[in-house]
Amino acid sequence: MANNFDAMDTFLDPLDLENGFDDIVPNHSEPKKPGRKKNEVWSYFIEDENRKGGHSSSICVYCGDVQDRGRVPELVAHLALQCEDVEADVKERYLKILAESCGQSSEQSITKKRKLNEEIATGIQPKITSKLQKSTIDPGQRNLCNKALTRFFVCCGIPFSIVERPFFIDLIKNLCAGYQLPDRRTLSNTWLNNEVARVAVNVEEILKKQENLSLGKSF
Repeated sequence: MANNFDAMDTFLDPLDLENGFDDIVPNHSEPKKPGRKKNEVWSYFIEDENRKGGHSSSICVYCGDVQDRGRVPELVAHLALQCEDVEADVKERYLKILAESCGQSSEQSITKKRKLNEEIATGIQPKITSKLQKSTIDPGQRNLCNKALTRFFVCCGIPFSIVERPFFIDLIKNLCAGYQLPDRRTLSNTWLNNEVARVAVNVEEILKKQENLSLGKSF
C-alpha cells in the first residue's frame, strides 16, 4: 500500500494540480450556437445592448442620429438618403444598394387587419376574376407594378393609408388578381426609399455623361 501512495505522490504534485486544473475538471459549458451574420451596414452604427422587439437601437457614427429599432433597411436608407455627414463613397455605395433592392422580392407578411380588409373587399363568394386571371404574376411585372403604385401615391398626393382600404384593395384585385398590395408602412418607407434612391442614381448617371456642365443661380 505504501508503494501505491508513493506512486500517487509522484504523479499528483500540488503545483501540477494547480496548473492543470482546467484540464482535469470537465468543461460542461454548452457551445454557443452560431447566430445570423450581421449586415455590414452595422459597421457605421453603434449598437445598443438593449433590444426592443428583437431589434437593437442604433447610433450613426457620422451624425449621431438615434433609431430606437435598428432595422437594416432603415439603416441603409439613413446612410443613402438622410445622413448629411456621411462620406461620399459610403453614401454612393448604399444609394446604389437601395436602388437595386427595389427589384428584390416584395412579398410581405399579411397582418390581421390587412387580411380582414382583403376578406371584406373580396367577399366570401369567390369573384369571377379569380377564375379567369392567374393567382400570381411574374417578378418583372410585379416590380413594374410596385414602381407604378409608388409613383401614383407620391405624385398624386394620395395618403398611404389608402393602400389598406377595402375599396382600393377591391379595385386592384379586379384589375390584377395576382398582384399583392403592400401595407402602408412598406409603401411609405421601403418602397418610397427605393424609388428615391433609384431616381437619385439615374440623375447621377446622367450628370456623369454630360460635358461642360455648369451650375449657376439666377436672380
